[in-house]
Amino acid sequence: MTKYLFRIDDVAEEMSNWDNFEKLCKVFKKYKIKPIIAVIPDNKDPEIKGKKKKGWIKLIKDFTIAQHGYHHLKTGTGGLNKLNPYGEFAGLSYKDQYDMIKKGRDILIKKGLKINTFAAPWHSYDKNTIRALDNLLFYHISEGLNVHEHYDSVIWIPVSDWKISKKLIGTRTLTMHAQDITPKKVDIIKQFIKENRKDIISIEEINPFGRSRFSLYWFYFWFRYAYHSPLPRLIKWLKN
Repeated sequence: MTKYLFRIDDVAEEMSNWDNFEKLCKVFKKYKIKPIIAVIPDNKDPEIKGKKKKGWIKLIKDFTIAQHGYHHLKTGTGGLNKLNPYGEFAGLSYKDQYDMIKKGRDILIKKGLKINTFAAPWHSYDKNTIRALDNLLFYHISEGLNVHEHYDSVIWIPVSDWKISKKLIGTRTLTMHAQDITPKKVDIIKQFIKENRKDIISIEEINPFGRSRFSLYWFYFWFRYAYHSPLPRLIKWLKN
């Protein structure tokens, strides 16, 4: 059975294409879909800069918010995925990546957004990125080219589809950039939702260890969190 998620990248306080993005948000809310909204904490990418939108936090607050990097600048390499020759984090030291991710998360939290999920700009990350996310208590990373979700330091939600279409198997994240949303694409997504609503899930519904939190895998996950840093990791686990 195939399950689908939606992910919208490059959402920022000052960006272009707010009108079409807002139309798509209304479709998601109408059908009670909870997409992943990948928000840039402090956007400095000139290709994304646009007009500031009043009330933008209220528009997205009920969705799953993913931290989409820090400044969205090409300061790193292509990383482990090698989908692009550049990125924001891969290739930088652990300390630099940790500081950037923490500063970005603090900005989003001050805006009133709950942050448990990370989405790397240009899908670029390395072992230092994952180590920083783990130590900063992130719960999910929306990355990787696997067919199914899995656990490795954090829960990986695969991102492998950029076309809105039916797939044969797996958990598929249908991904697009906010700047690329058009009225036609909104209509295509709306029709896809109508035809596949029962198979569309939110990131909070994903459990890579099976359905029961009392399974052996859930025990291992909890023990690993408690072993590293008992109180904050236990609180985080109980909240999700």
